[in-house]
Amino acid sequence: MNGVEKDMRDHLNDWVVIRHTVALGILLPNTIQWLKDPQNRPLLTPTLLRECKRFFEHVEDQTDDAFRLWLQNHHGVSVPW
Repeated sequence: MNGVEKDMRDHLNDWVVIRHTVALGILLPNTIQWLKDPQNRPLLTPTLLRECKRFFEHVEDQTDDAFRLWLQNHHGVSVPW
């Protein structure tokens, strides 16, 4: 796994942890450095929520492209969708 893949996986894991804490109504994790405000407290801001949306759209696009290429290369499906 290269550095970009590891960074994406780590960021995805961070967002999943954040999602779970919000869904369960518990405190945000204090272990995610990019989630902290200037006072070193975890804070979920509108800017971070927009970043989250962009991040998952990017993951979706990358997954879609990889699966499309796999179908084309392994099964000869020209343009599956």
